[in-house]
Amino acid sequence: MSDILRSQRIDDVEVWALNRPQSRNAFTHELIVELDEAVRLGIENADVGAMVITGAPPAFCGGFDLREVARHQGDAEKSRAMAEALFDMFERVYNAPKPVVAAVNGHAVAGGAGLMSTCDYVVVSRKAKIGYPEIRRGIVAAVVMPYLARQVGERMATQLLLTGELLDAYEARNAGLVNEVRPEDSVLLRAVEVAQQLAGMPRSSYAETKRVLHEVYALDAAASRESVKKVHSQVFLSEEAKESIARFLAGGD
Repeated sequence: MSDILRSQRIDDVEVWALNRPQSRNAFTHELIVELDEAVRLGIENADVGAMVITGAPPAFCGGFDLREVARHQGDAEKSRAMAEALFDMFERVYNAPKPVVAAVNGHAVAGGAGLMSTCDYVVVSRKAKIGYPEIRRGIVAAVVMPYLARQVGERMATQLLLTGELLDAYEARNAGLVNEVRPEDSVLLRAVEVAQQLAGMPRSSYAETKRVLHEVYALDAAASRESVKKVHSQVFLSEEAKESIARFLAGGD
């Protein structure tokens, strides 16, 4: 792994830091592929209970590195490869069976805001700005749309995507884009704390809850009702569920 993505293990939490501070941690094709691979390894490593994604100060992520985009303008094959790599990485994070927490220590714009929106929980610096300014650059923010619309609804997604405006941290929280706003120097600490809390949940039930929740968003109402009934009827059969219920009935947590 190159220096553009740094890792740190804190107990059972793997922290990944995008490390291109001179470019506000903008995505190159290489960085996208490395983060995708890092998350894959974190999912497969039994010693990793949760993951945190952050950025080297002063930003979280500024989206695509437009210098690299400009170099490949007119190259349809390369442009498609970059888009597919970004989508694959977003899907890896979004569908990870383990907790993934975003420590948004600075501005998260364009693809950076998209990455943030694929995480299970988002802690943001009160100084951060968040938004999707692609339209101002003649770009369509297509890959981020499904994640954004699920979180904030059609009206707010339309506003953000068609105006390209940036929200401050508190506006982003009110819109449903983030969970917590924290002082800049405590963002990573709080994100790790949340990750450790989520990692303490029974792994199989966490993964299944997340999977079904995503399925509900993807299905129409009738289909989702049948899906959740089926899963709910089976969820009590797992060994983890039996042990947890037994502890509760015995007076434990």
